[in-house]
Order: sequence, then C-alpha cells, then structure tokens
Amino acid sequence: MSLSNTVENEMLADFLTRHPTLFLALSSSDPGETGAGISEPAPEEYVRQPVGAVALTGSAIYLDDDIVFPGATQTWGTVAYVAMFSAEEGGTFLGSAAVESVNVGVGAVITVAAGTPVVTLD
Repeated sequence: MSLSNTVENEMLADFLTRHPTLFLALSSSDPGETGAGISEPAPEEYVRQPVGAVALTGSAIYLDDDIVFPGATQTWGTVAYVAMFSAEEGGTFLGSAAVESVNVGVGAVITVAAGTPVVTLD
C-alpha cells in the first residue's frame, strides 16, 4: 500500500516540528539514505546555510526563500545534490535531493532557488 500525499505531508509536518532549525549543505555525490555518501566542499569558506521558511507540497519540502552560499575563494568542484542537516556542523542528516549540477569555481556564488525540493518522500 502506498501512503497518500496527505499522510506523507502530515509526516513531513511532524518532521519539521521535530527539527525546527535546518541547515542546507552542498554535495558532489549522492548522500544516499543514511547521509554516508555526502561529499561537501572542503575549503574553509564553505559553511552550511540556515534554512528559513519551507513549504510542504506533494510529499516534499521546498525552500520558500533563496539560500545563498557566499563566493568561493577556491574551487569547490561539482555540486549535484543538496542535503538537509539539523546543525551547521555535524548534526543529524535529514534528507537530500538532486539538483542541477554546477561546477563551482573561484568567485562563484551558489544560490539554491526558492521552490527547490530539498527533501522528498519516496
């Protein structure tokens, strides 16, 4: 049996109640179901960014606002996934989603646009 979108959205709403503070991470590889596959950029200037408001639609959590990662002073490599964590460093891995791949070079500012799905139920 597959859960309805209504039930999935209720589960995500409960999830957001349990994790009111969220941070968005970038990754060059698929974090997988456990987060073990994450590969965040290594340069010192990279930090996870706080997530403000989100929307629940169609069994997914979407960003309400753009999330901006400050300009890279070193090459960060290719970013192909975003991941959600409960803390700026360490914390609990909460989920991920694929995004359009982008090669982050020196001076690049990465913006994850409002409306991007960052966690989906599958």
